[in-house]
Amino acid sequence: MKRIFTILVIVFIAGSCIKDVGFSYPEVPSQVVVNALFTEDEPWKILLTYSKGAKDSTDRYIDNATVTIRSATEEILAEHTGDGVYSSERYPQTGTAYTLTVELPGFRTITATSSVPGKPECEVLPFTTVWSKYMFPNDLLDYDVLPVSVSMGNTGEEFYRFQFKKYNPEFRYLVSPEAIESMRKKSIPEDILAVLDDLYGQYYDNPYFVVQYTRQFANKYSPAELSTFEQIIIREVIKERVEGYIPERFSLLPVFSDCSWIVNIASYTNAVIGENKNEQDAGLFLGDWNLSWAMQNGKKEGKEYWLYIETCSPEFYRYYKTYILQVSQRMNPYAETIKVYSNITNGVGIFAGYNRQMIHFFDY
Repeated sequence: MKRIFTILVIVFIAGSCIKDVGFSYPEVPSQVVVNALFTEDEPWKILLTYSKGAKDSTDRYIDNATVTIRSATEEILAEHTGDGVYSSERYPQTGTAYTLTVELPGFRTITATSSVPGKPECEVLPFTTVWSKYMFPNDLLDYDVLPVSVSMGNTGEEFYRFQFKKYNPEFRYLVSPEAIESMRKKSIPEDILAVLDDLYGQYYDNPYFVVQYTRQFANKYSPAELSTFEQIIIREVIKERVEGYIPERFSLLPVFSDCSWIVNIASYTNAVIGENKNEQDAGLFLGDWNLSWAMQNGKKEGKEYWLYIETCSPEFYRYYKTYILQVSQRMNPYAETIKVYSNITNGVGIFAGYNRQMIHFFDY
């Protein structure tokens, strides 16, 4: 009984010690945030927002600014197109220095300067598909990697970023007169062929669309017969690749390097960067466990493999490096605070140019 009483007293005392403590957030004046990474392949686009406080959960877009982009030969007035985006139909030019000016009531004039560097002129050298293991020292994990050597060309640029991407092509399926005739030769009944013939000119996301049309004959043919018919039809429908490339169907892959001038940033594995001091070659490792397994087991995936090479302005390079460092250390309470580089005067953010080359070097 005494023990129970003692426990109750302890619980009561501990509970009475709980106290709500208020926390006051200091008021921080809003700043203008500029987000503009530009290249010669895309028209001008600048995003303007207000900086967030500790309790802000939504973006606050700026819709009443005057945004001007100037070079030695032209002046571009960007128009607001919604949600803080200011754009122009004109394109940046390689090698031209641009100065951004943002005028907004209640704020000092915001400026920044950068340019688009020269376009990469790299080449993926012939290689053999010999896989090996690579232990990434920043996370101590083993990766299946494929060595890929790159000739750097003669752009004369100093700052580079490399990324490997896998493209999963999109296909569509249709019934053609040729497919109907082939099905007829393989003894598909005429009543089923008549239904399929009405589908000519229609496209479907996968070949199994035929099932919804063949099942209407469930009372006429046995399940085994229908299953056989469906398997034949699925093999005979025409498979066409959708033209062009859809950005959302690209996925980043791990990339590493054995060159002294190319490094990963912290534990980030989806890009490597480097400062090229007249280096002629870049030794890269493509990491893809799925591709390694598929090749070892003879299972073709039907995927495309691309190397993205970007030349970076000094502003782009410093911004990207510090941004990845900060993101990589967010979950580490003992890490030193990393301040993301900004070249915006009287504001924060980035206005920086880059250029890129995309090399389709492998299919499997």
